[in-house]
Amino acid sequence: MGRGVIIGLTLSIALNVFAVGFISGRIISDDKTPPPISMGRGDSPFGLMRHASVLPPESREAFRDIVRAELPSMRDRRRQTHVMRRELAELIAAPEFDREAVKAKMTELDALQSGQRSAFNDAFVNALATLSAEDRRLLVEQAGKHRNRHGHERRKQRREHWRDE
Repeated sequence: MGRGVIIGLTLSIALNVFAVGFISGRIISDDKTPPPISMGRGDSPFGLMRHASVLPPESREAFRDIVRAELPSMRDRRRQTHVMRRELAELIAAPEFDREAVKAKMTELDALQSGQRSAFNDAFVNALATLSAEDRRLLVEQAGKHRNRHGHERRKQRREHWRDE
């Protein structure tokens, strides 16, 4: 046998052993841990906003009003972030690379984004404070259902199907 055939057979055996181990591990595993609650896109607290439809109308409006009041300042911060990213891109693409200028711009951008996340979180916590415990529970429960529909439930059903056979 040629050297290429031996290498090919070795790789094939290694991949098969990996695949069998992975599949059997998935079948055998007993995933008792609760699924994480997904709050939406990028797991930003504002992802829960899309689930506000489960709230009673008066709670939903109070919740949304507080968040809407913060939107103008959030949009301004977002615009600043876009401008700063463009400036960073220009520094990176400049004919002469200035390491210190790039690092400084990255630090500035990081601080702006951190401030943006803080402002988002503050607005969201203020909005949550207007809700009753039952409304907050509904919101989180709905987010969990949304997450389960998009992945966890399908994996769980596949595992149960394999166990039943």
